[in-house]
Amino acid sequence: MKAKVAFTVDQDVLKEIDRLRGIACRSAFINHVLKIGLRTYIASEKQARRRESTCPSQNEPSGN
Repeated sequence: MKAKVAFTVDQDVLKEIDRLRGIACRSAFINHVLKIGLRTYIASEKQARRRESTCPSQNEPSGN
């Protein structure tokens, strides 16, 4: 199911979208790019959380 959303973007961003999308409709292209961006964002957040939970803080004593 799709939902209609309205937002503003910089003119340069819109020009780049139009340049990259080729013959694909603008809406489908933006939807595809957003999905890729969200997957990348989620993966980087998970990776950051893993680093925070597995690496000891440099400020903590080493126990020696």
